[in-house]
Amino acid sequence: MQESLEAHRGGRIAAGALRDLIRRVELFGFHLAELEVRQHAARHAEAVAELLGLVGVPGYLALDEESRQRLLVERLAAPPLALPRDALSPDTREVLETFEAIAEIQRLHGPRACQTYVISMTRAPSDVLNVLFLARECGLAGWDGGRGRAWSTLDIVPLFEQIEELDRCGDVLARLLALEPYRAALEARGARQQVMVGYSDSNKDGGYLASNWRIYRAQQALARVAAAAGVELIIFHGRGGAIGRGGGPMGRAILARPPEARSLTLKVTEQGEVVFSRYLDPAIAERHLEQVVHALLLSALERDRPEPPDEWVEVMGRLAEVSQRAYEELVKGTPGFLDLFTRITPFPELGTLNLASRPVTRPAGRDTGLRLEDLRAIPWVFSWTQARINLPGWFGLGTALGAEIERGGLDRLRAMYRGWPFFAAVLDNAQISLATADLPCARLYATLAGDGGSLFERIVAEYRRSVAAILEIAEQRELLERATVLPRLIKLRNPYVDALHVAQIALLRRYRSLPPEGSPAERVRLLDAIHHSINGIAAGLQVTG
Repeated sequence: MQESLEAHRGGRIAAGALRDLIRRVELFGFHLAELEVRQHAARHAEAVAELLGLVGVPGYLALDEESRQRLLVERLAAPPLALPRDALSPDTREVLETFEAIAEIQRLHGPRACQTYVISMTRAPSDVLNVLFLARECGLAGWDGGRGRAWSTLDIVPLFEQIEELDRCGDVLARLLALEPYRAALEARGARQQVMVGYSDSNKDGGYLASNWRIYRAQQALARVAAAAGVELIIFHGRGGAIGRGGGPMGRAILARPPEARSLTLKVTEQGEVVFSRYLDPAIAERHLEQVVHALLLSALERDRPEPPDEWVEVMGRLAEVSQRAYEELVKGTPGFLDLFTRITPFPELGTLNLASRPVTRPAGRDTGLRLEDLRAIPWVFSWTQARINLPGWFGLGTALGAEIERGGLDRLRAMYRGWPFFAAVLDNAQISLATADLPCARLYATLAGDGGSLFERIVAEYRRSVAAILEIAEQRELLERATVLPRLIKLRNPYVDALHVAQIALLRRYRSLPPEGSPAERVRLLDAIHHSINGIAAGLQVTG
C-alpha cells in the first residue's frame, strides 16, 4: 500500500499516518505488549520427575546434577512422551497447561506475543534443561540429536536472585552453553541469551551493599562467559521501585554497569508505582526516555573505559563483606528480630490486602514459624518503607564505610566516589533511602513493639553511622545536597504523610489489641481503615516495594 501510494502521487499519505502505523506494527506487532511467564525452578523439576516416572524412569529428583543433565539430554533426543493429561497430578498438569497456553498465544497472535520464560531460583544447568524438555513436550521446541539441529519459539531465561546463586551464575551459564541441545536451541533463537539478575532477594539475603556488589560481579562473569562462547548476552535487571529492590534513577543505574556488560540493549522491570510516576504524563515520560537513551549511548561509547583499579575492587569486596556480616548479625543472628519486624511494621496486615499475586510468605513460613528465607521480598521492603525506616536500602553501609575510614581509607573512598560510577551510584541511592527515612516517625512505630527498644536503637545507631560516613565521603553537609528536586519533594510531602503515619500507628494498636472473641464488624472496620492508611502512605511516598 505504501509503495502504491508513493508510485501514484500519494507520498504525503505514505510518509504520514501510514508510515506511523507501519512503525507501530514493526515495534509492537499486533499484540502491543509481550506477555512473559515466570515459574519457580522446583515446579519444573517436580513435573519432569513425574513425567519420567510414568515412562519407567523413576528417581529423577534424587539424581546429582551431572546425572540429571545426561538424562535430560538423552530424553530430548528421543521422541516426545505424549502422555495423557488425566494420568498426571494437578500440579504437573498446571505446569504443562502453562506451556500449552504459551503455544496457543503464539498461534493466535504471533511468536512475539509470548516468547520469554523466566525460571526463578535457578541454581544449575538442569533447571534450564527442565524447561527445554517441558517446552518440547508442548510443541514449543525440538531437537534432532543426530543432525545437531534444533528449533524453538521460546527464550528461556534463568533468574539468579540470591547471593550464592549470583556468585556462581557465570559457571552455571558456561556449563549450560556447553550442553548440545540447549546450545542448538539457542542458536535457533539467534544465539541471544537473556539472563535475569534479581535485586530483591539478594538484598534480603545479604543486605544492600553485598547485593549491589554481587550483581556487579555477576554481570562481569556473565559477560565474559557469553563473549567466550560467541553468544549475545542480554542482562535482564529485575529491579523494583524502592532502593532496597534495586530502584533509583535509571540513568544512574545504566552508567553504573561494569564495562563488559555495557551495550545498547537494556531490559528492566518497571514496578506499578514507577510506571505511574514516569509514564503517566507524556512530558515526564519523554524526559525520562531521553535520559535513558542518553545514558545508554554514553555507556556504549565508554565501553572501552578501563576497569576500576585493583585496589578499588579489593576495597569494594571488603566493604561488601563487612556490610553483609553486619546485616546478617542483625537480621539472621539476633533472636527476636523478625518478631520486632512484624510488630513495628504493618507486615501482618499487608497479607490481607487485595494486592499482588502471591502471599507475603512462602508456605513454609506460615507452617513452621516466620523465617527470613520464607518472607517475600516485596512485602519485606514495603513494610520497612511504611514504617519510614527503609532498612533494606542502607543497613550495613555505615559499619562497612566506618571501618574503612578508620583504616585510613577516607581519601581512597573519596577517589572511588569521584571516579567510579558504580560506587557513586551505590552511595547516592543510599542517600535517597536515608533521606526519605524519618527517625521521629520510625520511633513512633517502635512503640508498637513495647519491649523492643534496644533492638530498634541498634537500627538507629547504624542509620547515624551510615549518614555520617556518606556525608564524609561525598564531602556534603547534608543528604541529597547536590540534588535539586527530591529534597523539596520530601519536605513538601512529609507534613501530609506524617498525619497518615500517626493514624496508621493508632489503628494498628487498636486492631492488634482486639480480643479474639471481639466484634467481627469492628475487626473488619479497623482493617479496612488500615488498608486505606497503607494506600495513602504509599501514594504519598511514591513507593511501595
